[in-house]
Amino acid sequence: MPGLCLSAPEEERSALDEALDLFIFAPIGLAVTAAEELPKIVERGREVVESRMGTARVLGRVAVNQGRVEVSRIVSQWNDLGSVLRSGAMTPSPKSNSWSGTDDEGRPAPHHDAAAPRAPRAQRMPAAPEGLGIPGYESLAATQVVSRLGGLTSDQLAAVKAYESATRGRRTILGRIAQIESAKDA
Repeated sequence: MPGLCLSAPEEERSALDEALDLFIFAPIGLAVTAAEELPKIVERGREVVESRMGTARVLGRVAVNQGRVEVSRIVSQWNDLGSVLRSGAMTPSPKSNSWSGTDDEGRPAPHHDAAAPRAPRAQRMPAAPEGLGIPGYESLAATQVVSRLGGLTSDQLAAVKAYESATRGRRTILGRIAQIESAKDA
């Protein structure tokens, strides 16, 4: 082809030569290079992904095993606490979420903090009044109470708030009541 000289100096190249380079030879060269290099690129990508997946699997196994150990520990503590509660050796403190050991007559048990004497169990945990709107309230966990709060009237919420504040003072319940009250005010 006359006038087509790829080795000509830049100033002697025509617009046609530059167009041929850009639209014909560059894509062909790219395709040839890609065909030659593609297996290497694929293999490198596979190595990186498999390496990271292997690391993720190992870390996942470690996390699951650690979670199992932690859950077993917590279940064991709850079982131990349940045994102690069933035996009557520990009772809930009326103004906090802490537990205090007492003997059968309500006197502090040997591990109890003598600086804060406790009243006998019957005096510390009055039965929940009927107006709470939650049957068996005193035997429910905080999460069980919280799940029932949404269906209560304003008067019942106020009664639950007063009772909970006067007895166990569980922040989970009191916090949810505050949220419900502020949502009603809004």
